[in-house]
Amino acid sequence: MASEPRTANSLSTELNIRRYEMKLESDEIKHKRNLCVLETKRIREERELNEEIDEEKKIEKKRAKREKESKKEMKKLEKENRKLEKENRKLERERDKEMGKKGNYKPRTSFCWAI
Repeated sequence: MASEPRTANSLSTELNIRRYEMKLESDEIKHKRNLCVLETKRIREERELNEEIDEEKKIEKKRAKREKESKKEMKKLEKENRKLEKENRKLERERDKEMGKKGNYKPRTSFCWAI
């Protein structure tokens, strides 16, 4: 075929074939470009999701820390309350003891005759 002279028909056929090849190549390039765009979008969304998850973890850590501190504070307050109650009972016993020494004061039960 190389030795045969080219005709107008064969030249137009070759040009059409080349146009179709170029069209396919440009379509492939567009397709690859679209794939790249989609891949970068996916990566960006994944990063944003990871950042949101990290932020939620930080918030959860802060909440857990505050909760732990409040529990610690509550235990401290309960311990202090028990200490104060113990001190009050001790003072009450001493007061009862002193009143007993001074005037023979003893709390009596009330009694009522049934009619």
